[in-house]
Amino acid sequence: MKNLKSILITGSMLLSMVSFSQSNEEIVADSTGLPGDHFSLQGALEMFKKSSSLEDYEKKLNSESNYVNNLDLNNDGKTDYVTVHDLMEGSTHAIVLKVAVTKDESQDIAVIELQKDAEQSATLQIVGDEELYGDKKIVEPYDEKEIPAEKSSGYGPNNYDVILHPVIVNVWGWPCVRFLFAPAYIPWVSPWHWGYYPGWWTPWYVHPYRWHYMHCYGWGGFYHPCAVVRIGAAGALYGPRRTVSVAVHTRYAPVRAAYSARAVNSNRTPASNGNRTPASTGNRAPASTGNRAPATNENRSHEENAGNRNQERAKENGARNDENKSPENKSNHQSRQERKASRHAEKQAGRGNAP
Repeated sequence: MKNLKSILITGSMLLSMVSFSQSNEEIVADSTGLPGDHFSLQGALEMFKKSSSLEDYEKKLNSESNYVNNLDLNNDGKTDYVTVHDLMEGSTHAIVLKVAVTKDESQDIAVIELQKDAEQSATLQIVGDEELYGDKKIVEPYDEKEIPAEKSSGYGPNNYDVILHPVIVNVWGWPCVRFLFAPAYIPWVSPWHWGYYPGWWTPWYVHPYRWHYMHCYGWGGFYHPCAVVRIGAAGALYGPRRTVSVAVHTRYAPVRAAYSARAVNSNRTPASNGNRTPASTGNRAPASTGNRAPATNENRSHEENAGNRNQERAKENGARNDENKSPENKSNHQSRQERKASRHAEKQAGRGNAP
């Protein structure tokens, strides 16, 4: 029994080590090496969903226990304070999240794009800044709707195959969204800046990437990356007001270049070494075989070669016959017969003269 227990314990430890190593590999593969690894866009949307106002939202972003912000853009080893600023025009909001990097520079982290579509309908996305994420990273609330497909055979009349379809979430029910579209709302601009922060906030030492990743991992089921910009008006409103820090741009330029190179290589297909299609050799002209030497007759069939040899032999025999039929050959043939007849007559005469 003791041996059995020890074997079971050892086996469970080995399985846990394998699963841990696999999870570490997945985490490392998901890392870009850019500052955006340390700010969760999914978590930022989750905090927005739970907030009652933009002031409340700013506080949630900067609370260590919410595991959203782990940024250190000024490179002092401690987290930065994220401020929130709302740009509003009609039924469109561009809510900018930014960090003061120095006294004179700030860097945008992301922008929440929000638009009211109907009386009780609103669409929302968050777009991560290119400086921090390598390219524009778009995340939106996500849900799945079960839609019955064709009826499964052999499982009874009420059983169906279910297909899950992604559904764009209507965020009108979120408290902060209703607050932003209230008649008396005044656009929020954070009062805090470099060197002046609220008394409740204390920066903490930056957590390792793996730690931060594991604490933010659970939000991936509710907020998914998206390749489509759904609120063009918000992008047009925010675009001219985008802020980029020269210090951040310079510090992470090599990392962005390496990230871009990896992205380009991963998008190439296996046949990308040449832009030729697999059938590109078919573009050669059929007549190109005519450039081959006469020795290509070896590729012909045996019957064709045999026929050619017979024709050549017939030509040679015909040429010999023609030579034999020529007048010169006839005269030579007659002279030989005359000489033979004369020799024969001489022999007969010699026999007759013998005693």
